[in-house]
Amino acid sequence: PTFYRIFKSKSTEGFQSVPYVVALFSAMLWIFYALVKTGEGLLISINAAGCVIETVYIVMYLVYAPRKAKIFTAKIVVLLNIAGFGLIFLLTLFAFHGETRVVTL
Repeated sequence: PTFYRIFKSKSTEGFQSVPYVVALFSAMLWIFYALVKTGEGLLISINAAGCVIETVYIVMYLVYAPRKAKIFTAKIVVLLNIAGFGLIFLLTLFAFHGETRVVTL
């Protein structure tokens, strides 16, 4: 309903992008966890769908948001979803091995 409203009014109407960016980050972490732990196909598919949906929401938000909100959203996407996830990915991949990696995630 929120994004249908944004699409119809062609305005973000003061809505924030943070919940959608955090939801994308969460889905990315769950996919990484499912890839590290074997036999978690359902977890991968559900969160892959979540990543697609959240990405579409964020893109729609960026299309209709005012300039200041676009810049803020781009910053938190880069900091959280690229740098934050990248750091977690690299640390987990190189600092931990085997079952310790799964427990850490």
